[in-house]
Amino acid sequence: MSSLRVFRSLLGSVIFVALTAAPAYPWHGSGSISALAIDSKTPTTLYAVTCDRGVFKSTDGGASWNATGLTGVGVLALAIDPQTPTILYAGGTPNDCGSGLFIEEWFQGGVYKSTDGGSTWVGLTGGYVTALAIDPQRPTTLYAGEYWGGVFKSTDGGGTWSPTGAGPFMVNTLAIDPLSPNIIYAADAFVGDEGFTWYGGVFKSTDGGATWTGLASGDFGGLAIDPQTPTTLYACGIWLIDWQTGANGVFESTDGGATWSTSASYPSCSVVNDPQTPSTRYAGTASGVLKSTDGGTTWTAASTGLTNILSAYRVGSRVGPLAIDPLTSNTLYAGTAIGVFKSSDGGASWSPTGLFQHSPLVSLSLSPTAVAGGAASTGTVTLATPAPAAGITVTLSSSTPTVAAVPASVIVLAGATSANFMISTESVTVTTWPQISATFDGVTVEANLTVYATTIFATLSSMYLSPASVSGGTPSTGTVGLSAPAPVGGKAISLSSSNPAVATVPATVTVPAGATWANFTVFTSSVTASTAVTISADNYWAMLTVTPAPAATLSSVSLNPVSVTSGSTSIGSNCQELWIE
Repeated sequence: MSSLRVFRSLLGSVIFVALTAAPAYPWHGSGSISALAIDSKTPTTLYAVTCDRGVFKSTDGGASWNATGLTGVGVLALAIDPQTPTILYAGGTPNDCGSGLFIEEWFQGGVYKSTDGGSTWVGLTGGYVTALAIDPQRPTTLYAGEYWGGVFKSTDGGGTWSPTGAGPFMVNTLAIDPLSPNIIYAADAFVGDEGFTWYGGVFKSTDGGATWTGLASGDFGGLAIDPQTPTTLYACGIWLIDWQTGANGVFESTDGGATWSTSASYPSCSVVNDPQTPSTRYAGTASGVLKSTDGGTTWTAASTGLTNILSAYRVGSRVGPLAIDPLTSNTLYAGTAIGVFKSSDGGASWSPTGLFQHSPLVSLSLSPTAVAGGAASTGTVTLATPAPAAGITVTLSSSTPTVAAVPASVIVLAGATSANFMISTESVTVTTWPQISATFDGVTVEANLTVYATTIFATLSSMYLSPASVSGGTPSTGTVGLSAPAPVGGKAISLSSSNPAVATVPATVTVPAGATWANFTVFTSSVTASTAVTISADNYWAMLTVTPAPAATLSSVSLNPVSVTSGSTSIGSNCQELWIE
């Protein structure tokens, strides 16, 4: 909604949406995982929402996922009725992935409700809904945080809505005290005007939203309440010091938000508590997952198997929403830019679930990257993870197929992470730079190939010998270099020696097609005096010095045997001591 007034005018509307379940597929788009929710009674059932393709469901602990009936909708929030887990609420946005580019077609966003575990959904309101929370004792009472309109409340399961009192404006998240559900916390984002009057922070209501009190100033993206001691809560984000500076991290309050202290100085966006051991908590941060087992006093990284995969996909290491199994608290789920990850050992190790939001195609390389027209190059497509059982077909294209031609596609075989393909080129009169592209599941990677004009080839640019001085009978290696890759058939370079009796070379050396250099051997003969020989390659030359072989000198003495009886002999010389028995 572009204003609170417009959002309020829509609260009484009910929109029925005809949405059908879509089939599951390995990669689901480019949107990040924006929310996670677990069925408290059957924790192997969980939901993940994406900011571009709606709500997905798993009934086997994340091993496999299926799209629910709410697809093609940007979703940022999800809540499950704790008493009747088949009742779900989803908060939709009126634009793709919450980019902030507002669309007046409000019916694209709002609150959606499902009473059959996500199979079908009904639109309840319009608006730009970013947060949802359900009263754990009275699940027909729920709250919705709106991007431009604050917090709204429904007491009839979403049938009708009304605004709460003045308080948070740009709501990021909501949390309800499980023991006293009239106590509600909201995390707000920055807003400001030209006079740099800034708002935002953590707000609290003790009367079911009728009134609100500001607790902290800043830009906070996550809230968590200790389920056993609800006066202890955590906020993560930026604590505003002044309108220009702030401190990043997880902040803790043990008195219901009256006072706060820094718990972890890391940029963070989510935090969850272990429901069975509240002194154990996890934070999703810009650099992965952090874990504390002492109530937030100290934190350690808990991202093995998570951040390395994120890095391989080149999406950064940021972890968004976290969810914890209420019955088996060592089981955790983390939402990232490329999908949902799972840990079954309290964050010690992580592995991807069946919901991935990113194509595995990460790079395209060429070898060589420059060829003469008519020569070939080899392209290699690379995946971040091994291809599935059926393999992956990557589509190929060339920006100038008349110069550099590629096959229509290349298959990365099951279990492999790369595949090669051939690029054939044609002779050109002007150097050309075709762009080779590879595409899979919405991701395109590119590489440029240089195709040189054939007329500029066959230009020798360097020639040297190594070593430049040898003793007679010892060879030296010559190297010729071209100014550009050799054309088809290679480039022959004429060689000569000023004194073939001392140093001989082959008549020619050929630089292979597409290469820029080649070696040849200079054979030498024995000399009695140091001799300089000029080795020439076309119009380049290098001087080779051939020296006499060093004179033979005594290098060792031995006796055989080294011990003899009196009257026997031993063969040898020098002053080595001989024992005579």
